[in-house]
Amino acid sequence: MTLAFALLGLASHIPPSATKLIDATHSYFQSQFDNLELTRSGKFGMSRIEVSSIGSHVRSGKDPSYSNKEYATSFRIFGSSGHPLSPETVALRYSRFPGGGHSDDSLASRSWAIPGFDEGKKIKTIVAGLAKGVSWPVQGPKSKLIWQARPIVLSKKECLSCHSGLLVGDPVAIAVYVLNPIVKRTGAK
Repeated sequence: MTLAFALLGLASHIPPSATKLIDATHSYFQSQFDNLELTRSGKFGMSRIEVSSIGSHVRSGKDPSYSNKEYATSFRIFGSSGHPLSPETVALRYSRFPGGGHSDDSLASRSWAIPGFDEGKKIKTIVAGLAKGVSWPVQGPKSKLIWQARPIVLSKKECLSCHSGLLVGDPVAIAVYVLNPIVKRTGAK
């Protein structure tokens, strides 16, 4: 079995609508890190990520996964505080859990755990494999939940003044997307 065929097999349990949503969401978050205007205004690292406006409980940003009607979503970033990623220092740096307005389905009743799957261990394994080359995206195990990890990369030479030890194109963090399919209740009014 070739590597390409094996990777296709891993991705086959991800519906096209989920892949499209993760692609759009990843592009959105990567673009926030690429935005040098945010750096010039004093926003570094995780402070670049939009957050809810607590006063009105709405999000002003354009995160495509937050208001998706097909999936409730969770988004996390693991990193090493801007330093080169290593299994010893990688840690959860940001978490948005869960997202979306779903009036006909209780988010509290959903399980966000994949039985037998240790996300922290998986992240450390991915980071340990970076030197050998990682085929992105990395898929989680086949389950009701869709779990996928992708790199947040340094994309501009201006980034290197703060991120010593890294090169343009290097991953500085790992973004994890978890999608939980919304099942509409039948007979609900």
